[in-house]
Amino acid sequence: MILEALEWCLTPASRAARAGGHLSEQIAIRHRALRCAEAWAEHLARTKAYVNARLDQGGREVAVLGSGHLHDVDVAGLLSRFDRVVLIDAVHPLEVRFRAATSRGRIVCLAADLCGLPPDPRLGPTETVRTEGAVFDRIRAADLVVSVNLLSQLVVVPVRRWALAEHPDEAIIRAARSVLEAHIGLLRSCRRALLISDAAHRFDGGPWEDLLLGLDAGPAEESWMWTLAPRGEEKDGRVEERRVEARRLG
Repeated sequence: MILEALEWCLTPASRAARAGGHLSEQIAIRHRALRCAEAWAEHLARTKAYVNARLDQGGREVAVLGSGHLHDVDVAGLLSRFDRVVLIDAVHPLEVRFRAATSRGRIVCLAADLCGLPPDPRLGPTETVRTEGAVFDRIRAADLVVSVNLLSQLVVVPVRRWALAEHPDEAIIRAARSVLEAHIGLLRSCRRALLISDAAHRFDGGPWEDLLLGLDAGPAEESWMWTLAPRGEEKDGRVEERRVEARRLG
């Protein structure tokens, strides 16, 4: 807890990223990844392999959406085919910022909340999702865009906020689905885009639950299992598995 508190204080992040919970989520992911390294290894390796196998057409710039701690991003592989890698996330950890600062301009960090919702946490669920502005323009201009294990996570913070404010479930689901639809629409508007995302989850081998709220993202080229929470990770002792799907869009 002390290390996490230090990270929270030292990591550069906007007021909105701190208040909205994005910084806390980013720090929690780092520590969970360390605890679950063995359980996550195959998932991270398959994510990188899927992207690397589709870099036959290089170019000037590749944009990585949801870059985080780069656990599932092979930056060296991307730099071997592109002049510049643009990492886009709500918060960039210190080690990623340092890597970008020492890359001679080949790695760029852009801080942006890609959910497309208004930043004011007091606002309730809305289906008005905006994907305009300088960051989204740069995404669309990239030679390749990779959305990496981000799609379902885009709604985690806003849904939690809306639920705590006791907004109706129906309104929350509609708003969350709009966020997912807007992200897929963004990728389809790009020159070339790859989408890797968890699509469903289950606990202790039980029935699968849809994480994409019925949204059809099109046929997946590859799919695999990811043990997100092995036995002993969650307080209730349950094992959580996720089905990850990878596909081309755009």
